[in-house]
Amino acid sequence: MLLTRISFILGCGCMINAINVFADEVSFMGNHFPVFDMIPEKSTGLDKIFVLKDLEDVSICVDVEEFKNAKWSMFGNMGAAYAVPIENVLNIDKKSMLPSISGNKGYIVESDSKKYIFWIVDYSTNRFEINNISFDNYQDCESTIIEFDGSAYPIYYYTVNGRQEILSRDIKLSYNNLIWNEDYNRFDQLPLIKNLSSISKKIILVPPMYCISNIKISGDRFLEFWDSCRMWVSRNNNPYSISIESTVINLDAENNTDNEIKDNVDFLGGSAPCTLLFSSYATDGVAHVEWQMSDDIDFQNISYRLNEQDFEYTFTKEGTTYVRCIGSNADGSCSVYGKTYVVNVGTSELKIPNIFSPDGDGINDEWKVAYRSIIDFQCWIFDRQGHELFYCDNPAVGWNGRYNNKIVKPGVYYYVINAIGSDGKHYKKSGDINIIFDRNIGR
Repeated sequence: MLLTRISFILGCGCMINAINVFADEVSFMGNHFPVFDMIPEKSTGLDKIFVLKDLEDVSICVDVEEFKNAKWSMFGNMGAAYAVPIENVLNIDKKSMLPSISGNKGYIVESDSKKYIFWIVDYSTNRFEINNISFDNYQDCESTIIEFDGSAYPIYYYTVNGRQEILSRDIKLSYNNLIWNEDYNRFDQLPLIKNLSSISKKIILVPPMYCISNIKISGDRFLEFWDSCRMWVSRNNNPYSISIESTVINLDAENNTDNEIKDNVDFLGGSAPCTLLFSSYATDGVAHVEWQMSDDIDFQNISYRLNEQDFEYTFTKEGTTYVRCIGSNADGSCSVYGKTYVVNVGTSELKIPNIFSPDGDGINDEWKVAYRSIIDFQCWIFDRQGHELFYCDNPAVGWNGRYNNKIVKPGVYYYVINAIGSDGKHYKKSGDINIIFDRNIGR
């Protein structure tokens, strides 16, 4: 019995050592090239699929010891139920041989106790040829269209039930593309490989190509098996399609204080003033970037525009603001939108304590207001004689009970506060501050 060969090939023309296996019951004679064989899915009812480079002078036989009184039949797209008996079978030297083969057909060899069903593909009628590959003159924003000039049509075979299946050619299409890296906030250029079962006149890549790259097509897997792979490399493209990503950083996150009133909600904004840094990241074809801000989610009323890659903005107005970036290519035929960020700034609030004890015990040692969305703030503290002991213009700052670097005496002091909230509310507050000390703790 002849041996068939399965070769594992990495890339065009690069062959790992072949692994020789017996084709169990079937062997071929007269073939000039190894026979590619594979075991299909059980649901096909086929035991094997054989691919021969050509059928000239090729015969097929089975061992009579395995198939005594063998009967041969052949079927096509109607399935095994419509198989036609084959008469020109020769029995020579303990082998039952079919001296001529019809390609792209199914065969049944059966005896009293055994049946073997297989499909033969004539590759000479399904050749893979490449004449040229190029980028289509018409491109759209959502895909890259490649023109293919050659022959790489689907290779069909049929199951025992007459169901049409496609035998994949495993054509390799390789190119570079930009892939968004969320871990590092950047587009990385990476090599991509797609395996194509077949090719018609056009290849459509989704997502499209975002960077300058050529296209390489090589294969198919049957030519690779026979060490005769075809390859074509295109010219470089000029990216037509575009993509854009964006990020936001809260610059006030590290400056949040313990006396700021916070909502238990994870969103951008919160208490004004809130400063955010927005950054955009674009692919090669992006020629223009614009940031937009609006008070409606559909951006019907755009209140702010900026043609910058990055921008920093301080939100001081109560309410909801929507922020997004838009990228477009040089002629404006393609536009893409980044994420829409929702910035919520809460209503203002101001709570003023009237007692504290700056005695160094770590509890209530500092007088501070509790606040939210206060965008303008002035605070004065006086003693009973009207002397100014403390002034600040930041609600995050508190009074430690000291004047001229010394703790003041226990008693009543007075505060005056003028403030404005992000919602336009004006605060004019004044009142007493009581300073007390624990007798058990020394001053």
